[in-house]
Amino acid sequence: MIERGVLANFLIVVFVPFLLMSLPYTMLILEPSGRLASITGLA
Repeated sequence: MIERGVLANFLIVVFVPFLLMSLPYTMLILEPSGRLASITGLA
């Protein structure tokens, strides 16, 4: 259970800043193709 907690915290710490960094790009790249395309394009 401890390993799952550490993994969850690690994912949150890494994923939250990634979302914050990708937000401006998703706002700039709002194409008819969809928002997922812009997000996956950065990944």
